[in-house]
Amino acid sequence: MITDSQLERKNQFDLLTEDPNNYLIKYHHLLDDPAGMKYETIDGPYWYYSERYKEWLLVELGDKFDGASGTVDIHSNSWFFHDIVCNDACWFSGKKVSNWMASHVICDILNREAVYYRKHKKWKLYIKRKLEAPFWGLFTFLFGGQKIKKENGWVFIGDK
Repeated sequence: MITDSQLERKNQFDLLTEDPNNYLIKYHHLLDDPAGMKYETIDGPYWYYSERYKEWLLVELGDKFDGASGTVDIHSNSWFFHDIVCNDACWFSGKKVSNWMASHVICDILNREAVYYRKHKKWKLYIKRKLEAPFWGLFTFLFGGQKIKKENGWVFIGDK
């Protein structure tokens, strides 16, 4: 159950005014998790608002994540929110999400982080995020989101 104080924190991530490295979601590594999860959050809640889809996502204390499928995890909050939307197969509102939409979550967050870096003239990080955004969008679309593909579809809801 979400409390009023948690709802007040929806604007926690202002990706245009805050350094993405200053608000990285806190987590610890899991060893021998029976479900194969690699990480568990040790703080929260963390909210993300998708301007593209006009929907909220929530990462809570104790949520578990498997990280990148078959590759190295990136230093960004984008994968936490991508994993949450894939694990839940829906937005916080309960509306279903397709794999295409979930892949846009990671891509959109990385692009917003790039805008921050450009604004603050952190050119190496800007270029890195601009290159990562389409790569991770495509990679997660093709190889990630197995549950969401099965339950909701690849591109459109119901196109399984």
